[in-house]
Amino acid sequence: MKMPSWFDILSLSGFDEEDEPGILKASRSVNELITEEVDAGISANKIVLGGFSQGCALALMTGLTTERKLAGLVALSGWLPLRNKMKAMMSDNARNLPIFWGHGREDPVVRYEFGVQSVNMLKDTLKMKAVTFNSYNMEHSSHPQEIRDLATWLDNLLQKSPETPATEGSAGSASAL
Repeated sequence: MKMPSWFDILSLSGFDEEDEPGILKASRSVNELITEEVDAGISANKIVLGGFSQGCALALMTGLTTERKLAGLVALSGWLPLRNKMKAMMSDNARNLPIFWGHGREDPVVRYEFGVQSVNMLKDTLKMKAVTFNSYNMEHSSHPQEIRDLATWLDNLLQKSPETPATEGSAGSASAL
């Protein structure tokens, strides 16, 4: 289906067909936003990139392939894009990148099994060491407990990240896609 957002979604039944040129173009755009934040004085290791659904796929694509060492990724009710190519595309920094993943067990849009398969691929195939997966009794939306869990995860994550100089008044940056 044509999407007025980041990239076209060609199918919601398995993600075997994906708009690779659109995904890569959108990822370049997000990398430009990250560069603007870094140029403004925000340390890359204080940036958490996150998204919901299609934004989740884009956050994963960008976060796993960027050469910058980000603080972490937030993946909500989405999927790992271009999974058959991700191993070759991943940056050296990605293996230790913390990821919070939340997904609804009753999600009819991005089915729960796609979230589980994506997380398993991150852990087993891509050997990622810091993936936290949480499931919730919800459909394709957010849940108050998910938001509380995410807030706790973010607090812990940003307290652990090394301090680096930033401009006055800029403690960190978060972006939701």
